[in-house]
This record gives sequence, structure tokens and C-alpha cells, in this order.
Amino acid sequence: MRLLILFVLVIISCASTSFAQSQHKADYRGTNFWVAFPENAKSENGSIPKLSIVAIGDKGTNVRFVLPSKTKSGQIGSDRFIECIVDTGFQVLGDESISAKGILVVADHIVSVYVFDRRQASSDSYSAIPTNELGKEYIVAGFDPLFGPGIIFSTQCDVIATENDTHVHITSRIGEVPNSWDVSLKRGEVYQLRTHTGVESHDLTGTRVSSNNPVAFLTGHQCAQVPAEVSFCDILLEQEPSIDNFGTDFIAPKIQLKDRYSIRIVATEDNTGVSINSVLVKTLSNGSSYTNDTLTKSALIKTSKPVLVCEYGQSSDADASKVGDPFMFVLAPTPNFIRECSLFVPYSQLFTNNDSLIESDGLTRRYLRRESPTPVPLIQSAPPESEDHGWKHFVTIVTESANADTFTFDGRQLAPITVESISGTNYKVLQFSVSGGPHRITSSTPFALYAYGFGMNENNYDSYGHTAGQMLNLLSEP
Repeated sequence: MRLLILFVLVIISCASTSFAQSQHKADYRGTNFWVAFPENAKSENGSIPKLSIVAIGDKGTNVRFVLPSKTKSGQIGSDRFIECIVDTGFQVLGDESISAKGILVVADHIVSVYVFDRRQASSDSYSAIPTNELGKEYIVAGFDPLFGPGIIFSTQCDVIATENDTHVHITSRIGEVPNSWDVSLKRGEVYQLRTHTGVESHDLTGTRVSSNNPVAFLTGHQCAQVPAEVSFCDILLEQEPSIDNFGTDFIAPKIQLKDRYSIRIVATEDNTGVSINSVLVKTLSNGSSYTNDTLTKSALIKTSKPVLVCEYGQSSDADASKVGDPFMFVLAPTPNFIRECSLFVPYSQLFTNNDSLIESDGLTRRYLRRESPTPVPLIQSAPPESEDHGWKHFVTIVTESANADTFTFDGRQLAPITVESISGTNYKVLQFSVSGGPHRITSSTPFALYAYGFGMNENNYDSYGHTAGQMLNLLSEP
């Protein structure tokens, strides 16, 4: 998480061969989405977040970004994407706060939507879930709190109301006695939670959130170190599928360029057995979690009841490579795998660095603001060609395919960097290095796909990562 000359975000658009592979499930494509920007780590010496929403779809698709105070519209061109640059005032601030900062994305044809939040020393991204695939029950997955002089960075979650008269019930199972409270929201309002009166811990992992109407739910951490005792910290950010989409069978892939990775498994029922590589490691109660910071190879995860599994890239000081800082993605249960993905690496002045690294306080890296950046339009497409400026981007594919030949990248086969077999299964983990520009990935067999990237040069340490989607339950036909 260090100085960044140009941030090139790999954006993944995941789809099945058809929009609805079955009558009741669909992928992450849609025409209506609710998104928001949770609070990033505190602004230091003028370093501010750079917020953006990207919609990917067919040429000629009209897209509207409906912000509380304005609506901006545009049409997707031959480059197949459009980008909305969001004012930093739309970042959701505070604990137990309610603000009208939900952003609605509406398209007249099917699109995929991606959200990314980048600040010098703290970046992450997430894939948006269409409104008709949202649910009414969620559970928080974050990480351990980080304490420093005058600083507490902790797990946070955000609830975005999609309808008026939305009533949200929160139950924290931290401590011996559950602590519950209620919040009422209007359409487009966002409730952000990091801790609560009477809850001493700043890690709300396992907190249950339920509502009477479908809501969008973001989970993560304001700035986490992973493992908790290792420098440095980064924002963690993912949009989470609802509990009815959780599963019992997962493959956790090794992360390229890192010696090890972390997982956190969160249970929604009592007596949930957790096995890693066929060895029982923990039995969890409702709302409790299991964390492993020592995994060095891809792993088979099986549970006796449905769970949420999150994977984390570790802090730069966690291994000898000194690459990147934490990011997170939600693992797709194997029955929810997909068959086709559209991948795009946009180049934009949005990511031009205008800060200089001046010191580190042992928690985050501090930056000094330089001259103001060149203004950029709110709606932007067809950005100028550029190089990766020290960034490396990777795609990880998990599949039961016998070999990489069943996958095509832009109509041709691309050789993986590594192929790892998962013992006792037919699954393989394929790692690919990807470059800038649009790509399309297809396969004859279902797969999960995760995307992430690292800054590589001395002053370029940063990272991002997100899941590429999965098949989810439909609330209504699109």
C-alpha cells in the first residue's frame, strides 16, 4: 500500500451462458443496482478517496447513475464500458449513521456493475449484485480491530434500502448475551455500523442483519491488518450475497506472489462442523467464526451446514515478497459456479497519484498532498491507452476441468502460470497473468473466478481484489 503512479483496476464481469441458467437463479448481470461507498481509512494530510462506478455492457446501452443530488447519464460506446466518477462527499461516514448516500445504477439493457474505492494507502473493489437478486438476511464478515494512537479501525457493514419503510433488525452475538436493535430506512438511505452501545468488541463478525424488504449489504473493514499483528492495513470491501445463497463446499485458491493467505468462515447455525482438506478443524455455533492465517496452498473447505467464506490477501510485511496489503473476496460455493466472464482493464486519470509518501506511523502510510489533479468528467469512457506502471494483475480460476484447454481468453487459449490440483477432488486451480484491455473468458465447465492486483515498485505498493460473481437466487424475473 504505497505510492501509486497509475492504478489500473482489473474489472471482472461474470455471466453464465444465458442470463438465467435456471428459472430461479441468475448471475451478477442486471439492469438495476444499488451501491454505496463505505468509509475508507481516515484522510491523512489531504489524501482523499477516489471513488468510481463502472458499468460494462453492449454498445448503445444507456446507463443512468442516480445520485441523491443529481443524475448523470451516458451511453456505452464501442469500448463496452462507461465510468461514473463519484464525488468524495458520497463516502458514508460515521458509526451507526444514516445518510442518503445510496446510488442507483439503471440501464436499458443488461450490464455488470463494479465499484471501487481507492485512496493512497488503502484500496479495494467489489462486484455489485442486481436488485432482483438481493435478499433480506445477511451476516457480517470483517476482521480484527486495529488500534493506534487516537485511532480505532474496525469491522464495518453498510445496509442500503431499496424501498421505503424498510425496517432493519440487527443482532450482535458478541459476548454472552445477544444485543439487538432496530433501524428504519427510506429508499436510498444507507445505515453504516462499526460498533454499538453495549458491544465492547470492535469486530462485529457474526452480527446478523435482517429486514422486511430486500437490501444491498456491504461487509468489510475500515482498515485491517491481515494477520492482525502484521503491518500494514487496508480497507476491506465486498458486497455479500444473502444467507440463502450460502453453501457447504468451497475451494480457497492460493494468491499469486504471496507466501500465504487467510480465510474466515462465519456460521449461521449451531453445530456447524468445519473441515479443511478433510480434517475437522472447528465446530462453530450460530454467529461464531473460524480464522486461519497460515494457508500456503489452495484448500478444500467443507462444512456440515451453510456458511459464508471470505478469503484475504495478507499485509505486505506478512512475507518476504513485500507485495500488496490486505484485500478480501467472498468465495463462491461450488454449486454456484458460472461459465462465462467478460474482463476489462480500464486506464483512467482517476488513478493518477498526486501524493508523496512522507512517513509511516506503523499502521497506515502517510502522504503529503501535491498539486491538484487534472479534473476528470463524471462520465468517462474510452480512456487513453497507458501502461500498467508497475502493476501486476491476476485471474484465478477454480474448476473441475481436466486441463486449461477448456478455457478460452478472447477466443484463444492462454497458458496458465500454474495449475494446482486439489487432493481428493477433481478440482484444479488455474492462475493467469492478465494485461490491460477487454477480455472474454468462456469454458465448457462451470468455474469460479477471482481477480486481484498488486503495485510492484518501491513506491507502488497497494492492492485490490474481488470475487467475479456467482449464481444467486432470484427474487423476481429481470
